[in-house]
Amino acid sequence: MKNSTRAHYRTWTVAVAFLFLAVGCIPNAGQPLGEEQIYRKAVGYVYEIGEVKAGTSETAAYLPEKMRFELTNTLKGKGLLATASGSEKRLTVNLEVTGQCPGVSPSGDCNDCYTELITRLKVYHPQQEDPIAQAVIYAFNGGCGFVSISDFTEITHAQDIADFLEQVVR
Repeated sequence: MKNSTRAHYRTWTVAVAFLFLAVGCIPNAGQPLGEEQIYRKAVGYVYEIGEVKAGTSETAAYLPEKMRFELTNTLKGKGLLATASGSEKRLTVNLEVTGQCPGVSPSGDCNDCYTELITRLKVYHPQQEDPIAQAVIYAFNGGCGFVSISDFTEITHAQDIADFLEQVVR
């Protein structure tokens, strides 16, 4: 009887530990965390994506283009992406994407091993030199090194960026 009780408690302990691990590894999509600034609204404008670059040399090479792709799809879905004809009133958004992994330098097949995804963005009106809006958007990649969920993190991150951009034009 004592062995079955101990086995029962061990089973529950393992189950609860796994539950805490699973919850801790869920990606925590970012909000700008107070680092957003809209200096001037531009109601009725749409976006073209300008420069998208890596924020640091340690950022995985694929991240800037992946974020361009995801943001393009998200803006298109919201009706905020400029068309090729160029007849709309346009704003340009420039992105600086950084994937950080404290203590580890991404290399080889571990390009998506970042734990934090940070995008600094600036929105420009074609007739102004200074940005009309800027933000720093954060996302946390919750794969914990066991599974690759970076695709979900990047999609969610692009949605957070698009939500901020939508505030500027609506």
